[in-house]
Amino acid sequence: MLRVYLRQVYGFTYRQTHNIAKSPIGIFEIVVWPLASLFSIGFLGSFVDVSASTNISFVTFILIGQCGWSFSYVVQQALSYGLMHSMWSGTLIDMMASPADENQFIIGNALAGVIKGVVVLAVMGVCSLVAFNVNIFAGGVFAVFLIIFSVFLAAVSLGLIVLILIFYFGQEAQVTAWTITGLTVLFSGVFYPVTILPPLIRPLSYSIPLTYAFIAWREITLQGASMADVSFVLLQMGVSSVLWLVITWSVCLFTIKRARKIGMISQLSD
Repeated sequence: MLRVYLRQVYGFTYRQTHNIAKSPIGIFEIVVWPLASLFSIGFLGSFVDVSASTNISFVTFILIGQCGWSFSYVVQQALSYGLMHSMWSGTLIDMMASPADENQFIIGNALAGVIKGVVVLAVMGVCSLVAFNVNIFAGGVFAVFLIIFSVFLAAVSLGLIVLILIFYFGQEAQVTAWTITGLTVLFSGVFYPVTILPPLIRPLSYSIPLTYAFIAWREITLQGASMADVSFVLLQMGVSSVLWLVITWSVCLFTIKRARKIGMISQLSD
């Protein structure tokens, strides 16, 4: 009886590990995500050591990153959950057969993310001011608005990347809705300046729109820089945000058409 019991336990264990071994997304989950978390904490620790000998307000630096990242996360998740909720409820195939097209789906969910993101940003801004005496809008409302708008475009791009992976790889790619946030924390300087990163990684960081958003936001808040002072950073931020959005949007539409053609839509609805 014990042997049979253990064989049945082994069956479940084997199925789980076998599914992970044959899935690129599964390997991503157990390798990339833990490493992203490890290095993020390690780079943060390095920044703490460096900032101790400078006049940088560590609390302000961190809170700006947290507020911007939280806004980005909410918008990205709105797009991701917009698809995954339809998958979980089995209504994705009905949604895809409706008169609404893919662009309307993307725009509608992105706007829902903005609404939630604005609430999150307002609550975090008030709490930062009351609890830590940190005004995340100290650089000027208009300047911060431009930065947040760029963060919004970048977050939509991240959400579209999740949709691309799900429509291409199937349901197993749902995990990227959460793991992609860990990669943005690691590479875009959410909790530390990208100069802390190894030189080989920095070019990747500077290709991410969020990196420029955090740089600009911190310079106008911590250093009192004007919009003219950070004009080049703002330009890089805007260009990279639009470029990311155009590329990911186009690829997403192509991937959805491919999913329709090969029957992936019905598989995602099961």
